[in-house]
Amino acid sequence: MDICRKMNKKELTKKINELQKKIDPLRKELRKIEDKKSLKEKEKLLGKCFKYKNNSGRDNETWFIYVKVIAVTKDNYTHLEVERRPNGNLFIKLGDTFTYNANYFLHEVEIQEWEFQEQLKTAIRDFSFHQTND
Repeated sequence: MDICRKMNKKELTKKINELQKKIDPLRKELRKIEDKKSLKEKEKLLGKCFKYKNNSGRDNETWFIYVKVIAVTKDNYTHLEVERRPNGNLFIKLGDTFTYNANYFLHEVEIQEWEFQEQLKTAIRDFSFHQTND
């Protein structure tokens, strides 16, 4: 027989409060451990570079977006992104990717640092060229 069935509302409330006092510190400790584990997994991606295909959805044109992970926290990745669209639009941006999944970048193709740097240098050069010639 369940002991809680014999308790009145006041006794149940008291029991809930007692159990809550025991379980809250355990939940906090578990969260700390999970956050530390998550951060260690994310740190493996620090400094790594990736590329992934993108498209506008309106036509069949596709292009690559190049990404370098430059910082990590337990909740997100900060990355530098280089994107050159077929229409000539050029984007260099710093982004935060909020995720609780340490495998976020695994759907992208990992590339070597030099490939990312080459894209970044070319984008900066082209941006500078357009600025001086406009």
